[in-house]
Amino acid sequence: MAPADLDPARPRGVIWSVVPVRRLPLLVLYLLAPAAALFLSPGGALRGAPVTHNFSRGLFPGPADSAKIGELPALPALSNHPEIRLREAFRAEIEGDNKAALEHYQAFFADGEDSAHARASYGRLLAMNRRYEDSLGQMDRAIALAPDNSEYAILKGEVYRRAGQDDAALEFLTKNLHRYEDDAGIEFLLGELYFDRRDFSAAQSHHKRVLTYLTRADSRGVTYRSISLWRLADLNLQANRLDRAREYLVQYLRHNPRRHYPRFILADRIYYRMGRFEDARRELETLLRSDPAELAEQSVDLTRAYGLLARVYYLFEDVRFVETLRLNAAYSKDNTPGVVERALALAHRGDDREALQLLLPIVKRQEDTVFIPWVAILRIVSNSGRPGLYAEQLTHVAAIAEGFGRHQMALRWLREAVEIKAKHPEASVSETRINQVFASHYEAMNQPYRAALYLDRAIRAATRPAENANKSTEDVEDADEFEEDPQELIARLRLGRASILGKPEIAQYDQALALCVAAGETAMSYATRAEIANTRGDLAAAESAYDRAIALNQVEAGEQQQDPRVREVLGIGRNMRSRYHLLRAAVRYNRENVAGAIQDLEAALELEPNFAVAANFLAYLYASENDKLLTALRLIDDALETDPTNGHFIDTLAWIHYRRGEFAEARYHAQFAVRLLEDDESGDGAEPETLDHLGDILVALKRPADAERNYRRAKIVLEQRRSKADARNFGTHEKKLLKKLTEKLLEPGAGS
Repeated sequence: MAPADLDPARPRGVIWSVVPVRRLPLLVLYLLAPAAALFLSPGGALRGAPVTHNFSRGLFPGPADSAKIGELPALPALSNHPEIRLREAFRAEIEGDNKAALEHYQAFFADGEDSAHARASYGRLLAMNRRYEDSLGQMDRAIALAPDNSEYAILKGEVYRRAGQDDAALEFLTKNLHRYEDDAGIEFLLGELYFDRRDFSAAQSHHKRVLTYLTRADSRGVTYRSISLWRLADLNLQANRLDRAREYLVQYLRHNPRRHYPRFILADRIYYRMGRFEDARRELETLLRSDPAELAEQSVDLTRAYGLLARVYYLFEDVRFVETLRLNAAYSKDNTPGVVERALALAHRGDDREALQLLLPIVKRQEDTVFIPWVAILRIVSNSGRPGLYAEQLTHVAAIAEGFGRHQMALRWLREAVEIKAKHPEASVSETRINQVFASHYEAMNQPYRAALYLDRAIRAATRPAENANKSTEDVEDADEFEEDPQELIARLRLGRASILGKPEIAQYDQALALCVAAGETAMSYATRAEIANTRGDLAAAESAYDRAIALNQVEAGEQQQDPRVREVLGIGRNMRSRYHLLRAAVRYNRENVAGAIQDLEAALELEPNFAVAANFLAYLYASENDKLLTALRLIDDALETDPTNGHFIDTLAWIHYRRGEFAEARYHAQFAVRLLEDDESGDGAEPETLDHLGDILVALKRPADAERNYRRAKIVLEQRRSKADARNFGTHEKKLLKKLTEKLLEPGAGS
């Protein structure tokens, strides 16, 4: 969906209603707090009030002072007191008398009074009266009086934005970004500015920083958090990163439980597409308990919502299916269900032929939401009296189920297919295919031993003579145009099993390599041998195998051919070869052949220019060699376009800035990278090399205590990994880094 579809209603100048409450002297607090709380300094005295008495002797004069009372200077008229003038300005603002408020501010400054909060309040009022240039001048004065207070910089950025000067706002905030360390308010405003410019990569990065910095602060910035969560959910949904979008929407709903449209998006665009149908059902049932008028007011499509719920009820054979289908029709424009819902209704009441006429065109579109229509077809075929066809469909839908994470459901179907094949040996269903799908599900469920077992059964079935000899045209209504060569299928199955056996948790390396040899002299065979050798720790053998894989891939892809019909195959071949170059680069890097690794990465990017992982790796090596830093910056910018909040990519960016001597920028990115990697559930947590980089940057910024703290954390993580070397390969670079960290801690403040 377009970004505007998920844009919460808000005025353009969001800061007027969203300024975070951090320090007393700002904006909303002026209007809400009593005067004494607003203007008393921490010591209790009025800021700027003339001192007319020695308070150490008591607030009121004693008997010894009585004769001197007449000599004391006369107090100024109360209405002319500077702080009273300022309070009157605030009161006039509350009452909507802008003219009087402006006069009171001007009188306050005319008396020689000056303070950052008064200048900012006056500037804000000027901006509300469209006197933007005058307002900017007042904001500049506020910043000059309180240079460490980021709120005045944020307000100046918002004045620019309110004046329609977004470029000036971006320039000003970016220039001052490193002046205020890890400030969520500045990050929020930058995120919004970039979002308005449709620079979604930059917007995503800044809004992610908002959440990162707010989680390490108190409960301020409620609106910042909500809008940033919404933006990140939207942007990740557009990029089809459903897991990340789900994470942000769940957090958003935790803070905004009465927002119905986000819950609808979570159910429809995320849970349903991911195959998390139980979660989709829960969210839809919660949603549809609300008042229909309220749902419609928040743009919830009730027809679609009831249609989705009906589909899920059909899948789980829930008795509420019929009633939900009726509600789906009731809220539609023509009082009829949608096509999918109508097909499910026909299947439910046994009108199989009519149901199939609607279902078959739906599933042929190969959309990512056709799983339930396929289940409907499966249930229809179960009553067809053709066990062979039914077993084939069981296997086919079980294969589709893997992409939706429906593993237990698929395993039941596959077991039923096995039973049918046992009762009807003549059935055309392929035992090879059944076992292959079994293996794919077990591998997805992280059960490698079972996956390897079923791949072995698949190989045995495939090598039996004429395994598919019983297949009849009657049972193959939608046969593929091209049948896979049996020998190629057997080779692919052997390589799949070899890859599993070569994993460190199984470590049956010799058997895995024997399977690779049996698979033949192909690029994939040698790539799998290289993978096994690398896991085994034989880097020389791994590099040699990748050499052969790269050479064979070039031949297999048939790049000398110019026939347009093979262009797609050529593209696949080039992309695969670029990955072999990347993998060989990693092996060469671990063998301390940096020049060879750089050569491989350059070749990978020549074959596949948008290969983000290769771009990041090459940019990092350039920075480590202190070479081609401008090229490195371009490469990492390209990588970040594809994944703006990747902690490893951002660490590379920080390291490039460090090598360029741009230490403030380097710290800004390195600190963010550390936090991202700490919070990344898919990784190992804190990354030692990133902590080491941050330490070196802090040394350059003359912050040795902070640097030492990061070096120590990096050393602890590395020592923990070394103690679990069987779970993670503790290689040459880890050993070198551990030694370097030990030396730095013996000599605090040392950089790399």
